[in-house]
Amino acid sequence: MVVACVDVGSNTTRLLVAEPGPGATVRPVLERRAFNDPATPEHVAAQVTAQREAARAAGAQRIRIVGTALLRAREDLRAALEPLGVEVLPAAEEARLAFAGATQERLPGEPVAVVDVGGGSTEVAVGAAGTGVAWWASTPLGSRNLSEGCDFGDPPTAGQLAEASARAARALAGLACPHRPPLVLAAGGSATTTARLLGTDLHREALDTALERLCGAPAAAVARRHRLDPRRARILPAGLVLLRAAGEQLGAPLRLGAGGLREGVALDLMGAIG
Repeated sequence: MVVACVDVGSNTTRLLVAEPGPGATVRPVLERRAFNDPATPEHVAAQVTAQREAARAAGAQRIRIVGTALLRAREDLRAALEPLGVEVLPAAEEARLAFAGATQERLPGEPVAVVDVGGGSTEVAVGAAGTGVAWWASTPLGSRNLSEGCDFGDPPTAGQLAEASARAARALAGLACPHRPPLVLAAGGSATTTARLLGTDLHREALDTALERLCGAPAAAVARRHRLDPRRARILPAGLVLLRAAGEQLGAPLRLGAGGLREGVALDLMGAIG
């Protein structure tokens, strides 16, 4: 079975077309990304339509189109995307699916936490690989609204980064996670982009080093140097701040997960998760 997920996030709209991989995993067939800039109903609807058609052309037999924090907050976008079949995910469902996608390659029963940093929210889910989520929580703080809320310059100043770090620490501490799992996996655009710069081990020292690199020059220069989209380079420092805060609150270094929300949706469509 070939399935597809179109994920309308706060920063980007992303497509994953996938087929079953070894065990309860998914193998990508096609991936696409488009920034929601400007995040107008017309622009986002056009992106969703284009990605849905690309999924059909790639042979997807089942397609699920989902939206997260951006659609939960924007009635105008919900109204514009409803005719396209877009489903607005509650935060609990977002956490469940991101957990499934991030843990798809872990040993069944392995205790793990998943931190999913998006543009408009951050979810933390704790459970066991192959079993599901035992505890989850969400905060309406993501890379985009943290960057905008702290009025990041280009590049952000030391004072702006300090303010962002304090806000992120308060938000993650406010989730009051009662667990201290031995492994924490990171999902979302900030995590995958950071892994391109650092590798899959996202420990505190590595995140600090990456922040220094990202904030040492304007976003356009950083984007050229590291082959990033300038729009991602502008908000990535805030994403790193949130990842760092999550690792500190959970008491464990982060590693990049094997996927995230889109992979979880694909697994769900294949009937590989309950």
